[in-house]
Amino acid sequence: MRELRWRWFWLASGTALVLLVTWLCLRPSAGTAQWFPHADKFQHAAAFLGLGGLLLALFERRHYAVACIVLLVFGGAIEVAQYLMPYGRSAEWADLAADGLGVVLAALVSLAIQESWLQRIERWLGARG
Repeated sequence: MRELRWRWFWLASGTALVLLVTWLCLRPSAGTAQWFPHADKFQHAAAFLGLGGLLLALFERRHYAVACIVLLVFGGAIEVAQYLMPYGRSAEWADLAADGLGVVLAALVSLAIQESWLQRIERWLGARG
């Protein structure tokens, strides 16, 4: 894990984000119209981009592959849970692909910047030396 002064805050934020994504993916379907075709795929990709962005910012680059695999397993677990649920949810390979796209985008952005954006925020706010 990266050296972060506010590690517990970032870990708590990450836990809250995981719980929010889980709830959003598993809550009963509202049955409302989508804003545009396949909007749910965009939502999956955006959620996993956010999860990946935070998770990868917490860990050193040498752990990126494992973190990405964990996120994909999480996405697969959500799809399995949706398949098993009795009310208005469906498991789709396309959702898992969208999750994977979000994870890949998060990894590419994380690899493109030199330091963790969490470390950068801490430095900007004076929390790091």
